[in-house]
Amino acid sequence: MSPTLLLRIAALIGLLFAAGHSRGAPWTPVKDGPAGVLLESMKSLQLEVMGARHSYWDFYQGFGLSISACLFVLALLLWQLAALARQDARRLRPLMLTIAAGYLAVGILGWLYIFVLPLVFGVLVAALILAAWWRAGRASSGAAA
Repeated sequence: MSPTLLLRIAALIGLLFAAGHSRGAPWTPVKDGPAGVLLESMKSLQLEVMGARHSYWDFYQGFGLSISACLFVLALLLWQLAALARQDARRLRPLMLTIAAGYLAVGILGWLYIFVLPLVFGVLVAALILAAWWRAGRASSGAAA
């Protein structure tokens, strides 16, 4: 498989990762009982931070939406990187490693603090990027990938 195809597949899986994260909003699987009490506390506790007044719930929502935005941007970057890989994939290898490391970090942190699914997506996307990185290293410089 060419680096371009591997990166396109990684981008599509990355898009599924972003969509799944966004679909999980508001990222609270349980809303009744003790969890409901906690959620209401998060919504009612107001804090003044850097001149703005927000609740813990606002911060929680903001962080979740920020992660969704970053995941969508990463998927888009992979799609664009795949297009660039057609000309000279070898020169893109450092960027591939950087994005692969980012997906691994998101996956590991998601697994450590949330559950296993982010790890599955992070490892899968990173593995595809690393396969593209490896293939790009084998391709001759300037050759179509």
